[in-house]
Amino acid sequence: MSIGISAKVVSERLDHSNISITLDTYFHVLQDAQKEAAEKIDNFFSSTK
Repeated sequence: MSIGISAKVVSERLDHSNISITLDTYFHVLQDAQKEAAEKIDNFFSSTK
């Protein structure tokens, strides 16, 4: 589930030296966010037909 915060902001808040550390550690969260976004887009276009 995504909470709507960019990976860059999370990286800065966690004081990671670069965003790669954050992405390597939390990539599974981003995968869930991608799935959620795809479902929302699909629902949007399905409802406009």
